[in-house]
Amino acid sequence: MGEAERDNVAAYAAHEEAITDSLQQVKSLAPKSAIRIKGPTDVLIRSNKERIEQVITNFLSNAIKYSPEGSDIVVEPSIMDGHLRIAVTDQGIGIPSSKLPFVFDRFFRVEGSSDKFSGLGLGLYISAEIVSRLQGEIGAISEPGKGSTFWFTLPAE
Repeated sequence: MGEAERDNVAAYAAHEEAITDSLQQVKSLAPKSAIRIKGPTDVLIRSNKERIEQVITNFLSNAIKYSPEGSDIVVEPSIMDGHLRIAVTDQGIGIPSSKLPFVFDRFFRVEGSSDKFSGLGLGLYISAEIVSRLQGEIGAISEPGKGSTFWFTLPAE
């Protein structure tokens, strides 16, 4: 097997590894929270593992930051219309619907959260840029007081 073929094989394995590595990175931030994977982890994609991992880690870090200690966080990979979809759902403070369209803007912070939670408002912006460059889509669904689901899709092989 040539070097280029080995690179392709490594790229195909990125999805499962990216989720596992992201979970390891954030585990110490939430020792009392239950972070579960719900769905298939063997879906093949050809993409940049490190960038996918960066997006998942950002979603997980935010879920931990904005959720009560010990609450459940779910990572849910799935296949939709030929695309891998990875969603991270929390039971956190949620985001008002009027603010949701702006969460991926650079430096955006939901009013009131900047006083209680640290951050610059760059993580979701960077995640959106990464997903866009990988030819995917990114989005969020949220309800104040109930939690949020942040998701992205990438073309599946």
